[in-house]
Amino acid sequence: MEQDGIDRISELIGRFDRAKLVVLTENFDFDTMSRIFAAGAYGYVLNDVPYQAFLAKMQLVSMGEKVAPADLIDTLRDLHQTDGRDNHSADVARFDLTPREQDILRGLVMGLPNKVISRELGVSEATVKLAVKTIFRKLSVHNRTQAAILARELGLFADRSPPRTTSRAALILFLAGAALTQSLDNWPGLI
Repeated sequence: MEQDGIDRISELIGRFDRAKLVVLTENFDFDTMSRIFAAGAYGYVLNDVPYQAFLAKMQLVSMGEKVAPADLIDTLRDLHQTDGRDNHSADVARFDLTPREQDILRGLVMGLPNKVISRELGVSEATVKLAVKTIFRKLSVHNRTQAAILARELGLFADRSPPRTTSRAALILFLAGAALTQSLDNWPGLI
């Protein structure tokens, strides 16, 4: 994304002070994502994210949370490895996660909310909430993001999607609770 595009993001946020801007893109680029967040965006989402995960991310944004793609975890892991540290040295078994907790942690890694995880696993949302707290305790983390990052660093969920190769984007603005989608084709110089 060109600097003009980043400036346009800042301009949009300035014009719509209650907007929570999310950039929807077809490929992950760490530097672009960093600049987008620095410009004030609430999210950087890949357009091939599963529908339920996309809805979950938009719900998080509407509640004021910032969202980023799982590819960020891979990038952070790679940065961590270039520091000369072995991030696979931890023994996964020491966490003593039950199969159910592993399934729920997989949902956290995918960015799914408790409600979706509960539906997919056929358990109550209260069961998922309790398991999430137990997972946090066992992993010694404080939130879903930390749990997801640790799970990916330890290789608990090594199945990865193919790399993304195209570079079109779209904006999603949340204005006073209503979503407005605008293709970037209508914003010359944005991409």
